[in-house]
Amino acid sequence: MNNGAQTTSRRNFLKSSFAMGALVLSCPLKTLADVTGNILPDIVEGDLGIFLKISSANIITIGSPIPDMGQGVSTAVPMLLADELDADWDQVKIEKLKPYLTMIKGRVEEKNIRQNAGGSQGIREVWLAMREAGAIARKQLLMAASKKMNVGLDELYTEKSHVIHKTDGRKIAYGDLIEEAAKIDIGDEIPPLKTADQFHIIGQEIKNEISPDIVRGVPTFGIDMKIDNMRYAMIKRSPYSEGSVQDFNRAEIENMPGIDHVTVFNRIPEDHTKARIMSAGVAIIGDSFWNVKKAYDAVDVVWNKGPNAHKSNEWLDEQFDILEKQGGHEVLYESGDVDQAFSDADQIFEATYENPYWAHVCMEPHGCIADIRDDGADIIVSHQTTARVARITHELTDIDLKNINVKMARMGTGLGRKSHRDFVYEAVLLSKEINKPVKVYWTREDEIEQDYFNPKARHILKAGLDQNGNISGMTYTLLCANNNTIASEAFPAHAIENFRASFAVAEGLQTGPWRGPMENLAGFTNQSFLDEIAVTTGQDPFEFKRNLLSGKGQAQYDTWDNLPVNHDRLLGVLELAAEKANWQVNAKKASGYGRGIACHFTFGGYAAWVVDVKIDPDGTLHILKAVGAIDCGIAVNKLGVKAQMEGGALDGFSAALNQSVDFKDGMAVSNNYDQYQMARIGELEPEIEVHFVENDHHPTGAGEIGLPPAIPALLNAIYDASGIRIRKLPIADQLKK
Repeated sequence: MNNGAQTTSRRNFLKSSFAMGALVLSCPLKTLADVTGNILPDIVEGDLGIFLKISSANIITIGSPIPDMGQGVSTAVPMLLADELDADWDQVKIEKLKPYLTMIKGRVEEKNIRQNAGGSQGIREVWLAMREAGAIARKQLLMAASKKMNVGLDELYTEKSHVIHKTDGRKIAYGDLIEEAAKIDIGDEIPPLKTADQFHIIGQEIKNEISPDIVRGVPTFGIDMKIDNMRYAMIKRSPYSEGSVQDFNRAEIENMPGIDHVTVFNRIPEDHTKARIMSAGVAIIGDSFWNVKKAYDAVDVVWNKGPNAHKSNEWLDEQFDILEKQGGHEVLYESGDVDQAFSDADQIFEATYENPYWAHVCMEPHGCIADIRDDGADIIVSHQTTARVARITHELTDIDLKNINVKMARMGTGLGRKSHRDFVYEAVLLSKEINKPVKVYWTREDEIEQDYFNPKARHILKAGLDQNGNISGMTYTLLCANNNTIASEAFPAHAIENFRASFAVAEGLQTGPWRGPMENLAGFTNQSFLDEIAVTTGQDPFEFKRNLLSGKGQAQYDTWDNLPVNHDRLLGVLELAAEKANWQVNAKKASGYGRGIACHFTFGGYAAWVVDVKIDPDGTLHILKAVGAIDCGIAVNKLGVKAQMEGGALDGFSAALNQSVDFKDGMAVSNNYDQYQMARIGELEPEIEVHFVENDHHPTGAGEIGLPPAIPALLNAIYDASGIRIRKLPIADQLKK
């Protein structure tokens, strides 16, 4: 794309948009393209959809490109554009940006702007693109006002959706400038963006734009959606992780009232050596949810249990025992001379930690509406990845991408699970089979049984200590139920001169990303282990970790996003949390009270928690207070970041208290809240504070970092209060006497 084509096309787009009674702009995304290597978008074609629209009534509508699962991006991302535009936030409306996709080498991909949620990357990747769009629009409006007032640009400034003359105070609303602004070409140079001290919307606490609708029960989630003439479907899926349908009472189900179609799914792919996309099962389609649910409850399937029927939690523990004895694990990271460090050590300290499978338990069970026709397809779904939904539809139907309409509904949480393909596959295949629109419903039991779990693991840590209790060498051996090695280089790996991380896998249930994927395990184990060393050697846990971090600078962290860890920033959150919690003031006011501290880095963010607890003589745990500190660079919406930190801590506490997926005969048998227990309000009502490290670093996401340090801070507080060291999660009844 050459510069001339950009200019010409942009001008044409603006003209046609103004004909609809508004100034409509899309974004050049030059910086995004520089970062991602994407082809520069043709802003000038306007096919980004409504990226920014200013109406004659001075209403500003901003398109939000990233799916929202509760992380608040539907508010935070438009704030970026609104700030650069100097918009009046009270007059801003937000719409979900329509999917903007393209075919690249025969595969459906996002075009230019990020449209998926995951890995705490949303804000990070649109940070410059959205602001550039606002800066361009503001420049056009200023130039239009300059012409209309017959004054120089340097005599004008913008504020709350108006252009204002600096001297005489004359002001023109943006809405009164759109016709003239639409004729202006500012060229290809992007206007200078604001510096952090010039922000007036970014960095504030802005209420979530959709909260009123959620509170009023307005249909916003995928499970709320309906289309005309749709059929209802439920699927009795194999509870065995690799099972298949042997037989079932087909005649009985087909003759039940309201049931008009019954079909059998095989596992996709059928090759069990490849990762599962969709489970085998019996699909039931009918005229109402109620009739289909009755048939779903009545279906009696004889299952072929498949190759994993011998697997269970006990089997997996035995595999870990074998792997531990065998040794010779794959070395993932190594620095210095670990063996020599152990040989020279005055003391060797060892501990083993274990965690169970954790499930996502999204508040909104999965579902999807698909209407597959000869001339096109409509998909409505709560999903984290727009391109993946369209790609599935295209691949399963051969329908041209331009005729695939994907509507992304708000997600009732996602946490990584709603990035998977199974529920979209099911709806598309069923609609294609019956040639009618179909809505597939999942139950809570479906959602847990078919989950991609956070993996069960065993962590073996060993440290050599010098005569002053300092760590001279350390090893971390991870025995895990999947082959994700993301946590191998977590702190303190790069802060210790002699360090070795090794790994071995014994696969059980299917696994996938869950909040702070794998880093939740690294936070639990490493921060617990450091606390144990500090306490054992008579050192203050906060001072011990501070000394370990001091002067270590920055190190490359070779995980999936390849972001370096800055030990100074990690130290910053540790010190801020300690300061705000008055760490130096002994919280042990009486017997049974305790305090713990932990910090962690992941997905570009840094966080620390100080947790205060009280434990009754009978072992009843009370989490009294949690004081957190976060460094996520510039916090775009501080209210949203606080919510992420609070949610991460509470989710972590809940997982640590009672959650464990019971895995027997190759299937998850704890498949609802009676067996997989979320913490009750009475168990989990701490006072929570969140504090920010203020800086002007490029913003990162906050969705992952809140949880990993929360669990060890809680466990360290429990030890401080009771002397009981929790090395195996969940806590369950380990405190009961």
